[in-house]
Amino acid sequence: MTNGTIREDDRFQIAGITGKVLFRPLGLSPQWVLKSMFIDGVDRTDVGVDVTSLRGDADIRIVLTDKLTDLSGSVQDARGQPAGEYVVIVLPEQPMEGLGATRFTRTARPDQSGTYRLRALPPGRYLAAAVEWLEQGGEWDPEFQRTVRAAGQPLTLDEGQSVVLDLRLATGL
Repeated sequence: MTNGTIREDDRFQIAGITGKVLFRPLGLSPQWVLKSMFIDGVDRTDVGVDVTSLRGDADIRIVLTDKLTDLSGSVQDARGQPAGEYVVIVLPEQPMEGLGATRFTRTARPDQSGTYRLRALPPGRYLAAAVEWLEQGGEWDPEFQRTVRAAGQPLTLDEGQSVVLDLRLATGL
């Protein structure tokens, strides 16, 4: 078996990795996303695992789902007019550290019709805001995240749920 190949009995083996690892399936079709990942019955979905501490026969269970969330909407400026250029930022309600936060933190820009869309966020509680511009990677700035958490609009996404959330451009972000 080659590194990371799934056998016909749904078992896999990964060789040659050391240190702390965040397990993520790659190469999935767009209609499937990671739902959860357990090691010996313990949820380790968004937590790095020191692979040197794993037994050779550890039970690693990766669960995928095709019940995707779908968040979309439009953004208006301070006068109530459709905003042409903007960035929507969505953060988990509670701050998260490390690579696990990457599944829960997203940005979106408007399409040609002026609406934004974010698919496949994990179910959970979030805060969303729209800003006129955001430097690439700016969503990871701790001060910017604090500001979004203080001023963002709360929303909850359940598995498979579609939500339309219209926003106003935030001032001072």
